[in-house]
Amino acid sequence: MMRNIEVKKWKAQDNKGVEVEENTIQALGLILSLKKPEQMPKGIDNFRIFSRFSKAFEEAEKSKIIKLEEHDYNFMKKLIDSDVPSIWGLNKNIVKMIEDFMNTKEGE
Repeated sequence: MMRNIEVKKWKAQDNKGVEVEENTIQALGLILSLKKPEQMPKGIDNFRIFSRFSKAFEEAEKSKIIKLEEHDYNFMKKLIDSDVPSIWGLNKNIVKMIEDFMNTKEGE
């Protein structure tokens, strides 16, 4: 089964106050990269998962839909559960994107 997550875009300000456009792909990619290297999952299975994320994100740049296999979706959901920065809760756009991701149903 697959999970289809719509890529959302929103405006934000960088640390210099310049308006930038952010999106679901960037936010999920950042969550993947935030783990400390010593806490990053290792091994060939995780290597393959990250490879599939890379491919799904690349395809989503064109299709605007991130398509994840159930196992990969659950992996990302677990990362969000444990690693999403709490400060992101101050950004209503990221809150909506995270909630939409966490509530994506199978086959959506």
